[in-house]
Amino acid sequence: MVLGLAPLLPENRAPHRPAPDWPGTALAALTGLLVHPLIGADLGHLPLRGWTSVAGGLLVLAAFALHQRRTARPLLELSLFTRRGFPAALVTSTAFSEEEAAMIITVRAAIYSSRPTKPELHAGPLLARRR
Repeated sequence: MVLGLAPLLPENRAPHRPAPDWPGTALAALTGLLVHPLIGADLGHLPLRGWTSVAGGLLVLAAFALHQRRTARPLLELSLFTRRGFPAALVTSTAFSEEEAAMIITVRAAIYSSRPTKPELHAGPLLARRR
């Protein structure tokens, strides 16, 4: 259906290819400081360096937002968030992706737990089969 409707979509390309926003890309990559210490962490027992990393990540995130507002060619078009439907679509898409990932993990665990033998023990001979 999407491929069938593709010719009806209006063309929306820039007249020339824009230059990459390298400072914005670096700042976006550094926002990992915000997320990394929180992965699998117990927030009640997060060490000081973890909270320091979170604070640094928040500062980098603020610097990223400020840079994106002031640059001529932003990496992330912030005006999209002022439209009413975009944030709702973003939240819906994220929720769907999380649910889909959880479902895949659950189904995979159910299939593997229902087998009498472990599949990883049988993968070696299958991969090493000679032609």
